[in-house]
Amino acid sequence: MEIETAYRPGLIAEILQLHMDYYAPVWGLGSTFEAYQARNLGDFLAQYDANRDLIATVRHEGRLAASMVVDLTEPDAGQLRWFIINDALRGRGLGRTLMEQACAHLDGSGVVRAWLSTYRGLDAALHLYGRFGFVRLSEEPDPWGSDLRYQVWERVRPTAG
Repeated sequence: MEIETAYRPGLIAEILQLHMDYYAPVWGLGSTFEAYQARNLGDFLAQYDANRDLIATVRHEGRLAASMVVDLTEPDAGQLRWFIINDALRGRGLGRTLMEQACAHLDGSGVVRAWLSTYRGLDAALHLYGRFGFVRLSEEPDPWGSDLRYQVWERVRPTAG
């Protein structure tokens, strides 16, 4: 499997579909969540700079099967966004590979801290975030009205030495 690191036409729809294929049936998230993600994807891509940000995707059997974005539009902190892997590719080390690439991009960018938002219950992802130096900062009720617990995690760039 090859990781692509560039924008391609239709990417908003593909990343959104990948998320809804998982979050709707598994977690019961619906139109409000989908609209929020669509707006955020659109806002990000409207400001996307290939020399600053990172879009990493993987295709499997012709369809988008994994995505991860490093959003560096804010000068003081990076954001890890839209990290998801299709069920067919889970357990193959792809998450680790994407996280390695994301953290290398963050560290090379000069930002000192990065953050992400996620949910309690996404155990494999939470474990991976911890392995790469992210720590949970907060947990609160899900803004979409589900029983999920919304979490914010942060990583401070490791210092040489």
